[in-house]
Amino acid sequence: MIKPVPYEVVQFHKHLVTQLQALGETRSFTAGSPIASLGAADAAIYLVVRGAVSIQIVDCEQAQELTATHVAPHEVFGFAEAERSGEQQRLRIHAEAKTDCVVIELQRSQLLVLAVQHPDLLIEVCNGLARFSMKAMEKVGRFALFSARGRISSALVDLCALPDAATHPDGYQVKISKVGLAKLAGCTREMVGRVMKELHQDGLITSFGRKTIVHHDTPAL
Repeated sequence: MIKPVPYEVVQFHKHLVTQLQALGETRSFTAGSPIASLGAADAAIYLVVRGAVSIQIVDCEQAQELTATHVAPHEVFGFAEAERSGEQQRLRIHAEAKTDCVVIELQRSQLLVLAVQHPDLLIEVCNGLARFSMKAMEKVGRFALFSARGRISSALVDLCALPDAATHPDGYQVKISKVGLAKLAGCTREMVGRVMKELHQDGLITSFGRKTIVHHDTPAL
């Protein structure tokens, strides 16, 4: 289900973290704490060192919330400085700590220093931002094209790659409520309950309370 990370990639990420820690500011956040938001004047780029970050979209008029994606260790995220019109301001996009986490914050001036001293690392940061954008685009595709079952199944498989997932003889154990899964899949809590029952009957998951065992052969539809 989840491919192991090659050794050389792990070593490069360690080098990247070491260099960025020396240049940027290392910040710690408790679960649920806000980290950054779209349109903020102090826009920055962040590298996750430990824990996981959630990218949330909130409809301020309807009081509805959607989890666009998660950012795992060694992944990069950030928002651009942007003027937003009244219609655009209806949607609030922000990053918050999914778990207790540590991130490295890089401001514009620090990125310029990185460009001069370590252009190879700046390229990797830019690649990380591109991957972050592609994850968001993939999620848009899921919402538009996948069935509720496909969105929920894919969301469960995605959760297995986050640091708070636990290995299990049958696969991975993840902890998430039906409300949290509904935010990830863009559907109602009731729909999550029906689909989870189907997946359990098909032998793809085992669910008890907020804990779900995602079996090795569960497809990311």
